[in-house]
Amino acid sequence: MPSLLIAKAIGEKSSWVPEEKMTPENLKKICDYEPRDIFGGIIRSYQKEDVPKLISDLKNDYPKLFELLPKSAKEKELNAIGRKAYIRTCPPCTFIKSSKKWIWDGQILHGTELSFAPVKGEVNVIIEPFEHEFIEVTCNSQVDENTRFAD
Repeated sequence: MPSLLIAKAIGEKSSWVPEEKMTPENLKKICDYEPRDIFGGIIRSYQKEDVPKLISDLKNDYPKLFELLPKSAKEKELNAIGRKAYIRTCPPCTFIKSSKKWIWDGQILHGTELSFAPVKGEVNVIIEPFEHEFIEVTCNSQVDENTRFAD
């Protein structure tokens, strides 16, 4: 688990925390930790962004470690907005990119707008994304338990 703030929460000097150090006690410390800036103020982005990302990653990639989390952490509603999700792992949904609506059917991305069409007319854009293409999540309904993240 690479993160300097997560490591600092349990007293590690390296930014990499070995899996064996991920005990229930240390996971609780990580979830409750409130890092401070040089003026003594709490770095709020840690609790808003880093902890939810860690919980999501544990749930998806390390289910045994996820089970060691305190109950309060497991019950937090996970927010994926702003994260980069591999599109081919997302459920069918609608994405908004540059104010344009794209419909994902689980295999093909469909759009009806093209910035530089050579002529006027009805536009139907079909994209079959490559395996490791990702999209920025703009709504939590765009992800489910099968979604994998690039960040």
